[in-house]
Amino acid sequence: KNFGRALILVLDSLVQREPQGVRETALLCLQELVTGQPSFFSDFAEVVATKLFETYRNCSQVERHTAAMVDRTIERLLGTIETTRAIEILVPVINSETVPLLQVATRLLSGVLRKMPPKEVLAHLETVLPGVVAAFSNPNPDVRKAAVFC
Repeated sequence: KNFGRALILVLDSLVQREPQGVRETALLCLQELVTGQPSFFSDFAEVVATKLFETYRNCSQVERHTAAMVDRTIERLLGTIETTRAIEILVPVINSETVPLLQVATRLLSGVLRKMPPKEVLAHLETVLPGVVAAFSNPNPDVRKAAVFC
């Protein structure tokens, strides 16, 4: 009942850089919520993922620790929802983003695809392959590496 309100407060905290540690605390809170109450996220997965991608995109080189926390949180979130839905969240990111978010999304897609039965993967290849092939041609070696392992 009150989960939506609490979630809004946590997601709003992700954009705050001051005071020090607010984003990291919000990320830890999200990680614990996703782990402890995964069913609560069924109605909010796309919104939460979008906010996490935005937070990752806004992390500077100095904030590698925060970026890694965002990465883990997205990974946990995607692990709690249906694989088809996770693909629907990741494919637009893979098709439109640049480094470093493209690398993270491609790596996360690899994990989602590994969880799927082979027939289901085949059914999604038409959707997934164009972005992965484009990532394979990316000038950044880390993106290409993520595409190869996908």
